[in-house]
Amino acid sequence: LSLFTRRALQYARPSIPPAVLSDLTESSQALALRSLQQVAEIQRVLAAFQGAGIPVIVLKGLHLRLVVYQDSMLRSMSDLDLLVAEEYLEWACLLLKELGYTSLENPLVEANSCHRIYTSLQARFPIEVHWKIEGGRAGFQVDTPALWGRAQPLKVFGVEVLALAPEDLILHLGKHTFKVAALRSLVDLAESLDHFGEQLDWSAIEGCARQWRVSRSLYLALTLARQVLDAAAPDRLWSEVAQDSATPPMLAFTRTQIERQLGGEKASYSPRWARFWQARGWGAKLRALGAVAFPSRAMLAHRNRAPFSAVATAWRMPLFYLGHWVELVRDKLPILLKLARRSPAAVEKMETAAQYDALRQYMRGKVSEYLPLCEKE
Repeated sequence: LSLFTRRALQYARPSIPPAVLSDLTESSQALALRSLQQVAEIQRVLAAFQGAGIPVIVLKGLHLRLVVYQDSMLRSMSDLDLLVAEEYLEWACLLLKELGYTSLENPLVEANSCHRIYTSLQARFPIEVHWKIEGGRAGFQVDTPALWGRAQPLKVFGVEVLALAPEDLILHLGKHTFKVAALRSLVDLAESLDHFGEQLDWSAIEGCARQWRVSRSLYLALTLARQVLDAAAPDRLWSEVAQDSATPPMLAFTRTQIERQLGGEKASYSPRWARFWQARGWGAKLRALGAVAFPSRAMLAHRNRAPFSAVATAWRMPLFYLGHWVELVRDKLPILLKLARRSPAAVEKMETAAQYDALRQYMRGKVSEYLPLCEKE
């Protein structure tokens, strides 16, 4: 079994249904096979970067596999995240094209997330080339040059690369926990805390969290890792966050969502549907529905893993919109009809989306937008 599964069984087994336990076991076995298939391609790509003299920091999945889990078959990895210095960005992108990768150029992704996505028919995963670990629109202020200064050498399948310092890894994981796949990210954080233990400089982590503006996110993540997964996380950091009146209800909400994921529910959240639910008046609700029905061309290209350019998407964009509308009718129209009848289940789904949006605003420090929703919990 993967460490993810073992951790879940060790600390949360009573709350996991039998069907979910069976799925966890099957997923671990499939993960082992996929991991073996990924190793050769990862080695090829990193060796090419090394040969070209392009410094690279491996992020998230690959770093965790080799340093924390210490086995390439114990942690899933849906893509390969690489951080390169901005002055090497174009050189790195050209190298990937020479290796047979195609760029999914998209201004929305580049502006919001500061990375470019590359895919290949031969590779079993996309590659994300980052020049920052967080886009500026998220409200965080990560000191990227300082990350490079603290990075540590790491050998990946015989290739010399760099990895984040342990303190920066904890900061990155804590910031990332409530962005996607919260349960898996929380397990990654718990395993990292246990692995590095007393090596971690908590005064440095506390100071950097304030500098990066991720204190709220890290406080929630560490508290949940300690409460739910019995991780070795300190409980007396960021007193200003602990004393914030919005923190307890946000902590209660995030814990409930983690426990639901342990029960087999999938985490899903759409900020557009949250805005629809929170809109006041029919005019505002119709505008919110319009944003749901007609997302930007760049967003549709990103969802469909297609490059965004007039030439590449001109003939496919109508198909993308058609597929989007079919999905809305199939998945969302029933919810809207239930909302019109004030179905408790549909109302709860929308309330949860609104709470997720409130959580996002909370982590960005926008008190006026999240506090009313927090008080509903």
